[in-house]
Amino acid sequence: IKDISVRRGYDVSRYSLCCFGGAGAQHACLVADALGMENVFIHEHAGVLSAYGMGLADIRAIREESVEEVLSDSNSVAAVRSIESRL
Repeated sequence: IKDISVRRGYDVSRYSLCCFGGAGAQHACLVADALGMENVFIHEHAGVLSAYGMGLADIRAIREESVEEVLSDSNSVAAVRSIESRL
């Protein structure tokens, strides 16, 4: 919030903090206090709003692997193919 709003010159103390997620309400008052905000809006379904968004999101998988060897023109293609076969 500070990077997006406060450092850009916005006075967030005039706004209400809207929280969501399973633990959003547990942290909202502390965050609002740190930002000088007096109002926190907690939606009656705040605990399921993150889960609902996750349910609407596309399913994706990211796989990665570290390689600790010097790559050269002679072995780079073979190394990449070896990694691809394991992923």
